[in-house]
Amino acid sequence: MTGVAHELAMFLATVLSGMVLGLLYDIHRALTHPPRPRRRLRPRQFVLDILFWLVVTPLAFVLLVVASLGQLQWHVYLGLAVGLGLYAALGSPLLLTCFRFVVVGTRTFLHRLRLRWPRPPAGGRS
Repeated sequence: MTGVAHELAMFLATVLSGMVLGLLYDIHRALTHPPRPRRRLRPRQFVLDILFWLVVTPLAFVLLVVASLGQLQWHVYLGLAVGLGLYAALGSPLLLTCFRFVVVGTRTFLHRLRLRWPRPPAGGRS
């Protein structure tokens, strides 16, 4: 692959990596944060947020190293930011609504079966 083609492939791979990280964050948000947040972050949410970032940080590092073959140049970070921005603008509003619909539907179904599903905490951010 030529130099420019290789750089473009790395850039596009990091854009995709940014979109994957945005998708994972929306799944986490749908499972742990209520749609109408309060001001205080509950201890359960705090612990789940820390666990989420402890999982996602190494994953992001691996995605960046694999996508850029260990060469962390400025366009790699730009690609990650562009991917997150594209996902936040185009995918997040629709997919977050769908994820929350699935969570509420699953909780309702399990409640009707008389099983308990933990409710999201009343406080926190959306």
